[in-house]
Amino acid sequence: RKSLNKIRKDHRKKGFLEARVRVTDLVPEHEHRKINLKLSVQEGPNVTVQFSGNRRISRKTLKKIVPVVTEGDTSSPAIEESEEVIRTLYKRHGFLNASVRSRKTRVNPSKIAIRFDIKEGIQTRVKKIEFVGEKKLRPGKIRPYLETKEESLLQDGFYNPETVSTDFRKL
Repeated sequence: RKSLNKIRKDHRKKGFLEARVRVTDLVPEHEHRKINLKLSVQEGPNVTVQFSGNRRISRKTLKKIVPVVTEGDTSSPAIEESEEVIRTLYKRHGFLNASVRSRKTRVNPSKIAIRFDIKEGIQTRVKKIEFVGEKKLRPGKIRPYLETKEESLLQDGFYNPETVSTDFRKL
């Protein structure tokens, strides 16, 4: 099984995202105590995945998260899911209005190109968190429990409305 996954993974690295590998025959050699395997490898089309407009998040990072690449699925639902995954990643990095559009093109019968056009928009960061009201607990005691962080040399301070909501529920 590991060997089949390795063959599949090697094909995906070469752009054959839809590659399928399966055992078609097992022939035992009893005298040598070995088994000969016959494998069927269906490469499928060669797929090129491109990203444009991604200045803040690397192509390598995007390729690691999009279902088109990770699952080897070039169907319309997988492409739409990939768009959503990219938008979510950008939102977590403070790009609240990031947008993603994709385009799938069949270059020829054995080659597909998928392009994700990203408009990052403006990145929002948390400059300061202020605590107003009761002073029974000092801010220094509360701050470590918050997921939202202020921007500093050691913290990115990305603003994410979902994280802020989680922090409010905790308080």
